Amino acid sequence: MRTELPAIFVVTEVTEQTGHRLRAFIEAGGKLIVLSPTLAQGAAPYQVPDDVTLIDLRYGNGVNLVRGRHPRIEGYWPQYSGLRTGLARNLVVSQTISNDTPIEDAHSRPHEAQLAPYGTPLSSEDYRHTHNHHQNLLVETFNFSPNLNAVSIWGDSAALVPGAKSWGAFVSARSWPLKWDTYTPAGSAEYDDADFDAQLVGIEIDVLNAGLDWGTKSPLLGSAMAKVGVQIVGFGNRNTAAVEIRTEDSDDATRGPQDRRGAWHWGIILRNALGDRSTVLMSENGRIRRGIDFDLTTFTEGALRIAGAGENSGIVFDNGTGGQIYSEPSPDGPTLCIRAGRGGLRILTADGTDHPAIAPVTPEAASPQPRPFDLRQWAAADLRVRTASPASLEAQERQRVFQSRLIGADDRLKAALRRMTATMSENMLGSRGGKPYFVHVPKCAGSTVNRILAINHAGLEGFVGSGDLAQFHGVKSKPPQEDYAYLSGHLPFGSAGYFTGEFVAFGTLRDPVQRLLSEYHYLVSAGESDFSVHLQAQDASLLHFLNDMQVWQINPSLKFISGAHPMETIDEWDALWQAFDNLIEKAWLFAPVDHLGMLLTLCARKFGWRYLSAQPQNVHSPRLPSISDVILKAASPYTFADQLLFEMVEAAWMGALTGLPASAWVAAAEFAESKDGIIDLSTTAGGCDPRYSRLAAFVQASR
Repeated sequence: MRTELPAIFVVTEVTEQTGHRLRAFIEAGGKLIVLSPTLAQGAAPYQVPDDVTLIDLRYGNGVNLVRGRHPRIEGYWPQYSGLRTGLARNLVVSQTISNDTPIEDAHSRPHEAQLAPYGTPLSSEDYRHTHNHHQNLLVETFNFSPNLNAVSIWGDSAALVPGAKSWGAFVSARSWPLKWDTYTPAGSAEYDDADFDAQLVGIEIDVLNAGLDWGTKSPLLGSAMAKVGVQIVGFGNRNTAAVEIRTEDSDDATRGPQDRRGAWHWGIILRNALGDRSTVLMSENGRIRRGIDFDLTTFTEGALRIAGAGENSGIVFDNGTGGQIYSEPSPDGPTLCIRAGRGGLRILTADGTDHPAIAPVTPEAASPQPRPFDLRQWAAADLRVRTASPASLEAQERQRVFQSRLIGADDRLKAALRRMTATMSENMLGSRGGKPYFVHVPKCAGSTVNRILAINHAGLEGFVGSGDLAQFHGVKSKPPQEDYAYLSGHLPFGSAGYFTGEFVAFGTLRDPVQRLLSEYHYLVSAGESDFSVHLQAQDASLLHFLNDMQVWQINPSLKFISGAHPMETIDEWDALWQAFDNLIEKAWLFAPVDHLGMLLTLCARKFGWRYLSAQPQNVHSPRLPSISDVILKAASPYTFADQLLFEMVEAAWMGALTGLPASAWVAAAEFAESKDGIIDLSTTAGGCDPRYSRLAAFVQASR
C-alpha cells in the first residue's frame, strides 16, 4: 500500500535523515517546505529547486515566503541595503525570476517565453501577443452581483496616536545592477555598470472597459456607469493634497531644482491617451480660491505653452462669448489675436479704470448691423458676432485636433508631395486608354466635364452618381452588372471598383473657401433642395448658412478623394493620408479647377475624345479676386482639411507641369482661347479647323 506524502514538509533539525526525507518529498512533487524557528538563521540548510517555496519562520515574529535564490532567505532586506532604517514585518513574499522561470499560457499549459520587443515600437495588437508577465501575487474577483462592490485588494492603515504616520499602500519599482554571486542566476547577461539601464513603472492601472462608452446610459440601468483609472476620495476633515509628487530629497532645503536626486522630467504626461473629444483637465467644483498656483515657481521657457491653430486653440473665456486670445498661422509667421467678448473689450489702468489712451470697444462699435448680402462684399460684422452653434463648435474642435496632429508631420507631407508630383508627371503623357471615371466634387466645374463626357460617349450609357447615400450603399451592396462607358457624378473615389471594366480616375479640386462660397451662392439663388428652400426662407443669411452647416458640407473634397461619402463623418487625419495614397497609387490626374483647360486637353489625349467643349464660366459664382480674413476664419472649421489637400494637389500639379513639352502648352492655349460651343478635333475632308490644328495634333499624336 502506497503512503502519500504530506502537502507540507517541516524541517525542525538538520540531519542526514531529514535530507533524505526532504529529497523524497521534492521528487514526489512536494512544493511547500517550512523552516522551523528552531533552525539556525542564514543560508537555507538544504538547496531546493526554484519552483519550491520555503516558508521561513526563523526571523522574528514574521513569515517569509521565499521561492528561488533570494537574499531574503538570509533575513536580508535588499530594499534597505546600506541604510540604518528600523524595520518590522508580518508577511514577506520573495521570489527570483530568470530566463529559466517556467512560463505557461492562459490555460496554465507550458508555454515558450517570448523575446521582449526592443527597438521599433509594436502596434498595440502585436504587443499584446509578444510579451511575458510574471505575477508574484495575483488576486482576482468575479462579481455577478449589482448590489455588492468587489474589492480585490484593500490596504487599511490607521494612525491612532498623535504624530503617528500611516500609508495605506507602499509600492516601489527599482533598478539595480546587482552582481551578487550567491543570488545572481547562472547564465545571466554580463554587462558594465555604466551601460546598465532598465524600464521602471511604479504602478500600472488598467481599466478594461467592454461596456458602453462613458456617458452612454444602458437601458438596463438608471444612469451612465463611470470608468475611472484612479479615484481619490477624501473623508473627514480637510486633507492636504489628492496627489503629491516628490523626490527622495524633497524636504532638503539645501538642494535646488538642479541638484534634486530622482527628479522627474515631466510632472504629468498624457501619452497618446485621449480621444478627439477628450478634455485634459476638468474641474467641477463651483467657486474656489485659485486655479493654477505658480507663486513659488518661476519658468525659463514659459509657464504656459500653447500651439496656436487659430480660433478656439488658445484661451477661451465664457465658452467663447467672453472673448479669446489665440495665435493663428500667417505667411509672415504666427499672429497673436485678441478677440473681444460679446460685451466688448476694455483695457484698464493699474487702478482698474479705463485706460485713457484706449477707448472701450462696445458691442455696437464692434458689431455694426450687417448690410444686404453681396457676393463681392461680404458683411464681415455678420461673422464677428455670430453665435457658435453646436455644429460649428464641433467642427472647430475637429479642426484643432487635426492641426495639432500636423505638428511634426512636415517630413511625411514632403515625402507625399514628392511621390504625388512624380506620379502626375509620369501619368500626364503616359499610356492611353481606359474608361473615364470623373470624381465629381461639388462646385468644381463638374458640369463642364459631364457635358464633355456625354458628348464623346453619345449613344453609350454612363453611370452618373446622384450623391444620394442610399444610391452609394446600393452600388456597394449590389454592384451593377451593366458595362458602362464612363462613370461620373458624385461618386466617392474607389467606387469604380464596383463596376465592370478598367476605369481611370481623374478630377478637379477648387480652393475650399471659394468652393464653399460658390455652394452657398448656388443654394440661396438656384438650389431646389430642402436645405436650399430653408436658406432662402432665411433671407440668404451667411450667418445662418455657417451655423446650419450640414455634414456633407464639411471637408467634402477630402471625403470624395479618400473614398468616403459626403454624408459620412470621417477622421480627417486618417482620411488625409488615405486620400494621398489614392492620388499616388490609384488615380490618374487631379488638377486645380483653374487648370481645367490643360486637364481636359490631357483627357482628350488619354481617352481619345473627338470633342471638347469651350470652357464656360461658372454661372453661379464668379471667382472672387480676394477673400477677407474674416471670411477665411469663419469658413476654416469646415474647410481646414480640404485646404491642405487642395494645396498639396495644386503643388504636385504645378510641379508635374514643368515636364510637359511645348506642344502641350500650345494645345491648351488654343483650347483656352476657343469661343465655339463644341470643338471637333477629327480630321474632315477640309482638314481641321485651323484655329485648333495644334490642339488636334497634340491630342491625336502617337496614337
